[in-house]
Amino acid sequence: METALVNGHHIDYDVTGEGPALLLLSGWCQDHRLFDAVTPLLAGRHTVIRADWRSHGADRTLDGDFGVAEQASDTIALLDHLGVDRVVPVSTSHGGWANLELTDRLGAARVPGSVVIDWLMLPASPEFVAGLRAGASPDTWREGRQALFDIWLAMADCPPVSHHLTQEMAGFSAELWRLSCRVIEQAYATHGSPLERMTALESPGLVAERITAFAAEVHEPGR
Repeated sequence: METALVNGHHIDYDVTGEGPALLLLSGWCQDHRLFDAVTPLLAGRHTVIRADWRSHGADRTLDGDFGVAEQASDTIALLDHLGVDRVVPVSTSHGGWANLELTDRLGAARVPGSVVIDWLMLPASPEFVAGLRAGASPDTWREGRQALFDIWLAMADCPPVSHHLTQEMAGFSAELWRLSCRVIEQAYATHGSPLERMTALESPGLVAERITAFAAEVHEPGR
């Protein structure tokens, strides 16, 4: 991974392949390793940019109190640093909040489409909110993190997912976990749900058009 100094913060990234640009963004307390298996496949047809959020790269020292707005600003600054004029962001989990923020800011001319993966579209369940609140507390963050891991693993016997949770995600600091839980809960409080955030996009990007159609079908089945 290379490191760029953008907005006064160090952001780790790498670039492989050639073609239309894809920007791969993980969720909180994840990093570029999440995309190891798919990057070579995508790089056959695309320029693939993997970027770690601030405090998620090789140096995981908590770099201030940051959230979705700062993540989006850092990522836009990285794209400018790399000279990327047009890109499709692809995010996983709650990296989607920053994905949609940067998609909204840059507009359809620069972001012709946006992809979100592994992200529940509906409002957060009471169990999930309870896990976030426990995870944000200095006294219960470990229990809160485990509760979230249990929800995500959902009793499945899947060694790769278990490894990702217990070895990769668990390697991030208590300070970053607590921050992530606060930021994610605030995103739900602000927007209601990922689906509502998508339908509120100002830019008429592909994701907005598809989600609007989906929302209409949910509210008016058979339409």
